Amino acid sequence: DGAGRATIHNREFVIEIEKGWVPSGEGKRVNGAGSVFRVSDIRQKPPQGALSIVARGQLESVLSVIDHPPLQLMERAGRTTDFATADTRVKADISMPLKDGLEFEDVDFDVLATARLVESSEIVPGRRLESEELQLVANPDELQIRGDGALDGVPFDAEWRAGLGQSAVGTSSATGDVALSEQTLSAFGVDLPPQTLRGEGTASYELAIGPDDAATQKLSSDLRGLGISIPALGWNKSPSASGGLDFSMELGGAPDVRQLDFSAPGLAFSGDVDFGESGQLAQLRLDRLRVGQWLDATARIRPRPGGAPNISLVGGQMDLRALPS
Repeated sequence: DGAGRATIHNREFVIEIEKGWVPSGEGKRVNGAGSVFRVSDIRQKPPQGALSIVARGQLESVLSVIDHPPLQLMERAGRTTDFATADTRVKADISMPLKDGLEFEDVDFDVLATARLVESSEIVPGRRLESEELQLVANPDELQIRGDGALDGVPFDAEWRAGLGQSAVGTSSATGDVALSEQTLSAFGVDLPPQTLRGEGTASYELAIGPDDAATQKLSSDLRGLGISIPALGWNKSPSASGGLDFSMELGGAPDVRQLDFSAPGLAFSGDVDFGESGQLAQLRLDRLRVGQWLDATARIRPRPGGAPNISLVGGQMDLRALPS
């Protein structure tokens, strides 16, 4: 459905679409006005075709246009075309020999799309992502999505990458920065005792997503801007003080923190965290806990409703002479 013109001059053949729509499946379509198909030398065997696509429409429909063979970009990235909703504009330059049996490796392409008012619960499985604007870039090596937004209400900036090679199908990764606060941890199912955290810091993260949508997140922060209080240990960190936080966790129904390392003036510990099915903190297992100059021990910390946590020292050293008054 459209209008345009076709010309042959010398050896060049050109089709220009001045107005029209491109079907994208399931009765949907995208506006393809401005797209051009060009064969520079029709005598060449096989002839080389160059397609410049200009398309506008809903993200799912636009992606469906570039998900057909031989490209199949979303299939190669391990994603369906309905992974998000957005208003989208795309510019794609595709070059390929015009022959039967065309393979992905025969095609060279460069895709740039701008998606606005993005909403998705598929980019990060089980988490709601929202963004005013995201950029989508694709070439024969990889597909990228980058921009700012919010994940379950937590602000972030990120770059998501998915390899398009055969060995990388179904795997992807994301890197970026995210606000670190009580709200952030709560959004990811980590509920700490009230007043443990105050203020807000910034953390860098790496998110790896496997073919089965299993997601592993690594996070690190210098803790600046974040105040922390642990009354049971008589310890407090002001928001202006720096420190270090590194942890890795499996994302899912209940968080699984496999490694936790923390350091700040007067307190350092490392271990892992056990959460109940409801996401509530059940036990903090610390292979090493150091508090000031008075404690260097292995510990187990369990919260108690309405009271101070239960701290069990499994082994180590305690110097009561250095205990804070």
